[in-house]
Amino acid sequence: MWRSIAVSLLPIFIGPILDLYHGDWSLPSMLKLGIFVGILAQFQILTIGMFLPFLIPFFIHGIWQSKQKLSTSLNFLAGVLLALILSLNALIPMLEVYHGNTLIAPVGMNLMDHASRVLQPIYTSVYSSSDIVLTIIAYAMLTGLILFWSRLVSFTKLFVSVSLIYLILSTSFFPWDIVQNSMPFLQSFLQMPSRITLIVGPFLMLSAALIYHDTARSTKSVSLHQGLVATGVFLGVLSLSLCTQKVAQNVHSIMDPNTTLAQGIQTYPQNVHTKLTTIAQLQPEFHTRHIGKLIKAVDRTVPDYVPISKKIKNDPDTYKVVYRKYRQNFSEQQHLFKYHVIHGGIRLTWKSTVAKSRAIPVVAYQRSILTLNGTRQSKKQITRNWIGNITVHQQRGRNVLTIRYAPNHLTVLSKTISYIAWVIVLILVFLIKVPLTKKTAKMRTFWES
Repeated sequence: MWRSIAVSLLPIFIGPILDLYHGDWSLPSMLKLGIFVGILAQFQILTIGMFLPFLIPFFIHGIWQSKQKLSTSLNFLAGVLLALILSLNALIPMLEVYHGNTLIAPVGMNLMDHASRVLQPIYTSVYSSSDIVLTIIAYAMLTGLILFWSRLVSFTKLFVSVSLIYLILSTSFFPWDIVQNSMPFLQSFLQMPSRITLIVGPFLMLSAALIYHDTARSTKSVSLHQGLVATGVFLGVLSLSLCTQKVAQNVHSIMDPNTTLAQGIQTYPQNVHTKLTTIAQLQPEFHTRHIGKLIKAVDRTVPDYVPISKKIKNDPDTYKVVYRKYRQNFSEQQHLFKYHVIHGGIRLTWKSTVAKSRAIPVVAYQRSILTLNGTRQSKKQITRNWIGNITVHQQRGRNVLTIRYAPNHLTVLSKTISYIAWVIVLILVFLIKVPLTKKTAKMRTFWES
């Protein structure tokens, strides 16, 4: 969900891209860019990492065209600083967890096998039939780029070229096999080059529109203008129709009493541990304020980012063992404990007939605080097993284990600074009345020039 929201926000960067290109590096423009990056950071850091290189060519062109390089550079740095401050609440906690713990990385994937097929006109292995519309737009962009290059304005040439590079990077045209051998961490970090298609999608559509807009404007052809409008409407209606039907099919599948739970959450049956049999039975748990009920209802085997005692090799054979051990030590053990979501943590309760050491399906990060039967547990009282679960010494009778997380002072301070900065930004946005008509007129002048 968060990735989808982050990708949907990318079109807001069209204005800042224009500012960078034209060298309009005024302080308000750069601060706006910083705010937009900060907004994106609230949803997914990976999207920022894949998108920011898109801005580099426009940055280079803008700094080259600028006549006051010192002042514009200072304004740009102010925007970068604001973006960092607004992103502290997302960046610092993530860095804290990575720095103090050895984590299980997401399962490594073969990059070439998961490259985008957007340049293959006929294919079936897509998540949504509307992907075919993106294929049509991509080839329309390539055709227009070849035929009408000389008629395009300089901004369109640069924008389309950068979009085309991103498009090629997402497909098997790029030598992902060589990249995978030299940078194997991308198998877990990027996993699927097709994700780059999600980043370039909005800009791909705009690139195709810009090409034919420039061409129609240079020829002053009324029929070409009308054809472009008709084509745009057709593709829009087609995409909406395909997406709507796909959503309807998904809703039907989820509500179908014959759809198994594994099919509903898109995983293998062995990775699902629950008393439920169908996805329809899980629906009521999504509409309750008691998160503990959802935790008890189903467990899906996903050991990503679990803290472990030593680093695990990122290869398929090792991960088969990791998934099997995770199922045995976490998923298959959870029914023996009662879970309660409390303020700032989780409480586990269980009963025992003897006092002895027992493995608990709980993970503990370096800054996790564990309290067993009212006594805070030190690191020496906890044994961390290689798959991530812990062993504690239980007492006879009822046992209560509370798990909380205590961030360090730097993380707390960083989050506080970030929240204060967001409050100040929101207040200023509401107090400072920006003449939107002036900005709209400026953009209209550019497109019509």
